[in-house]
This record gives sequence, C-alpha cells and structure tokens, in this order.
Amino acid sequence: MPATFEAVRSALAALADAAPEWIPATHTDIGGGTGAATWAVAEAWQEEPASTVVDWAEPALALGRELAEASGSPALRAAAWQRSRIGSALRIESTDLVTVSYVLKELTAADRAHLVTEAARAARAVVVVEPGTPDGYLRVIEASSSCSTRACASPPPARTAAPAPSSPAPTGATSRPG
Repeated sequence: MPATFEAVRSALAALADAAPEWIPATHTDIGGGTGAATWAVAEAWQEEPASTVVDWAEPALALGRELAEASGSPALRAAAWQRSRIGSALRIESTDLVTVSYVLKELTAADRAHLVTEAARAARAVVVVEPGTPDGYLRVIEASSSCSTRACASPPPARTAAPAPSSPAPTGATSRPG
C-alpha cells in the first residue's frame, strides 16, 4: 500500500500542477483494493473529495474500510467501498476524478480498453498508474492513446522517478480536467 500511495500521490501532484485551480469533489478508485489511491487523493487536496473504492476482492475492501475508519480523515472514513467485477460490464458513475492504479495488467486487452473508455466517459480527469517496467509503460501509453474524450486530452505519460534496480518506478498518465 505505501508504494501505491506514493506512486499515485506523485501522479496527482502532476495533475494538481497542470490544473492548480481544479479541485475534484468526487473520486472513484477503480481496482482500489485497500484504498491506497483514495488515501493519496485525500492528501492531495485540502477539500477532500468524496471517494468510492471499487474492487472485486472483498478481503482487500474490508481491510481498506477498516484502515479508513481508523484514520483521522473524515473523507476516508466516509468513503464508499463497492465490490464489483472490473471488466466489460463495469459502469462508472459520473465523477470528477478516476484513478486506476496497478490494475491494467490484471485485465484482458478488451477489458482494459473498456475500463479506459468508461473512465474517460465518466470522469473529468483520469489518472492511470502502472509499474515503471517496459510492459507497464506500454499499458499507460495504450491507455493514454485510447482516450478520445476531454478527460484524457493529455501529453504522453512520463516516468515519475528513476527506477531503482529492484523496484521499478511507476509510470503514470494524468489527464487535464476539462
């Protein structure tokens, strides 16, 4: 969870730098598991967005819910935890921000394409974070390239840090809010 939190925090910092006046009121964390991206979102803006964490793994959601309830953050304690299969049937409710972190590798190519398209349809901004490996980088480039709405109108992703030999840096794409 700490590594995912840091990777998403870094990507969100890039988004905040690109759009300093924009503050999301709502956030959906797709494949969020224990909610690391939700913690990063809660830290990124003083006005903490209302978050929904979506994942298939109930044990991860239960642990995330428990951790959030013990936090000092009202937004984290109020987060919704939703069990849902992340695939071609996924429907994301309208939201300001969607985060997708370290989940694209787990999906088929068709499900990845659906997820990116659905996130772009539902959100004003989309942040995708994947490992800084060649495959992870390609998944981020693919996600960025397949976006066709204002939510994904962004330059190609950049590595967020130089990879350490044993721990590749994440690769992230942030989109500018429309």
